Amino acid sequence: MKVYENCTSALWILYALLWCGGVASYLFLGGPPAGSRWTAPSFLFGAALLTVCLTSPGQRWQLAAAGIIGMAAEFASLR
Repeated sequence: MKVYENCTSALWILYALLWCGGVASYLFLGGPPAGSRWTAPSFLFGAALLTVCLTSPGQRWQLAAAGIIGMAAEFASLR
């Protein structure tokens, strides 16, 4: 259980760091600096991992269903 708590804490720190960096880059630089294309996907991936970790195991199927519905909507809008 300690490993789970440590991983969740690390994800929170990563999420906060990337969030603060994103806000600061838009406030002070007017946008993300060159060479930082990896930050947005990392932020979203960290947020997704936090969501899965903080959702009870019995409700994770609802997350999967929402993801499938969302992807179906994306594919439908591409046509």
